[in-house]
This record gives sequence, C-alpha cells and structure tokens, in this order.
Amino acid sequence: MGEVSKFLTDDEVEDVIMALAHGWQGDGFDEEQARKAVSWAETVRLDAGLLQGVLDGTLHLNIRKDGEIMFKAASTKEGGTDHENHD
Repeated sequence: MGEVSKFLTDDEVEDVIMALAHGWQGDGFDEEQARKAVSWAETVRLDAGLLQGVLDGTLHLNIRKDGEIMFKAASTKEGGTDHENHD
C-alpha cells in the first residue's frame, strides 16, 4: 500500500479515517476530505512534538517580527523550563 503518512502509523491513519466516517454519519466523504483529515492529524502530531520539546527544555522558541514561530535545539538541558528546574 505504500506510506500514507510520515507522522502517523497505518493504524492511526485508519483511526482518523474511521473518526471521519463516524462524523459524517452515513453521508459519506471523498478522498480529498480523508486526506485533509490525515493532514490535520499530522499537523497535530508535529505540533505536539514541538510543544513537548519546549516543555522538556530540549527546544527553545522565538517569535519573529512577522509572527512566525521558530524553534532551535537547546544546547544543554539546563536551559529547560522553570518548573523543570524547581521541582
């Protein structure tokens, strides 16, 4: 079948599509809608990973003047969040 998603397992892709099928309650959906649902799930997975890196202190972030958020690997774990360093 080939790789459907770089960020989701085949089972996760199937679960997303099943959720889409249940959400339509018999009205049906097309391939483009299925692709959009999987794309959304991939974005969530990627965003969750970035957030976890920030919370773990392994990523730093910066917001550029144009509003774009940029991420950079922390050089050491000591640069972590306050709650991590004060528990």
